Amino acid sequence: MFRKLLYIILLFSLLTNCRNDLELLAPYKDIPVVYCILNQNDSIHYLRLEKSFAGPKNAYEMAIEADSIHYKQADIVLERWNDDEFVSSMDMTLSDSIRKDSGIFAYHKPLLYSTMGQLDGASEYRIKIHIPETGKDITATTLLVDGIRIIKPFFTRQSINFSAYNNYLEVEWVSSPNARIYFLQFRFNYLEVFGRDTIHKEQIWSIAHFSSLHAEGGERMETLVNHKRFYAFLALKIPPPENGIRRIAEKEAFDIIFTVGGEDLYTYMEVYDPDHNMMTERPIYSNISNGIGIFSARYQQEIKGKALTFPSIDSIARGQFTSHLGFVDSTDDYYNR
Repeated sequence: MFRKLLYIILLFSLLTNCRNDLELLAPYKDIPVVYCILNQNDSIHYLRLEKSFAGPKNAYEMAIEADSIHYKQADIVLERWNDDEFVSSMDMTLSDSIRKDSGIFAYHKPLLYSTMGQLDGASEYRIKIHIPETGKDITATTLLVDGIRIIKPFFTRQSINFSAYNNYLEVEWVSSPNARIYFLQFRFNYLEVFGRDTIHKEQIWSIAHFSSLHAEGGERMETLVNHKRFYAFLALKIPPPENGIRRIAEKEAFDIIFTVGGEDLYTYMEVYDPDHNMMTERPIYSNISNGIGIFSARYQQEIKGKALTFPSIDSIARGQFTSHLGFVDSTDDYYNR
């Protein structure tokens, strides 16, 4: 996220200052930069506020000065609205629970504001920021996104079969209102056993992201996941075990994770996709009034605790991709007690 922020700041500076009468010693000015992604599943909600800057000094010299990216004070309120009627509000205060890593930019002061409370998925939320030192008022609005209806794999099926390399796992769902982007991940849970010590471990496999045609919801979406890719993923992410370590795929070895993002988040990610050529001219996208950044929503939903079939367990233990990883097969006592 921090590298993306730096890229946005540089891109904004390039696109807004590419003119023939460039002033090398232009007076200092700042632009508020806001990031806030709400999730009604969370009990704590965060907002990141900082400055982008331009001025007469060397950029590296300015970056290490806290005043170049920090505001001395900001009054921030998260408001809940229903049908254009104000319902309630929550104050957001400066939080030092998560600090920025050290680097080029000043990092000693926190950039995050937070508030605690339950969000209502049926409401609209508005952020209002007032910066006393500049007199600026920054606003933005978002709708929340909710869960999706998962069709496949079936909830009633207790196990997932990955045993045949050339077969596919079908994943199918119905899109959610106010959402446009869907991230699909699998979580593989396993144990490492050394003597009497047992450690739970997991690997997150990011499959792909998908976009719906619209944000109205109700669209049927699907993908096919090749079985062979699962074993290739394990071979890439898990190193060979140290001497004496046995690995065991847990009885509830598999979780399927969907992360759903709002329409503004989808547009923002499309515009600033790092896979695109950075030199390609693209428009600046922001839904922040009197600033730049993104205020949107996401939602995470999981199918947890699916077992792997015994043939799948045996393929991990003895298959061409993963036989060197030290996993036991389905005859192990763990699976038969």
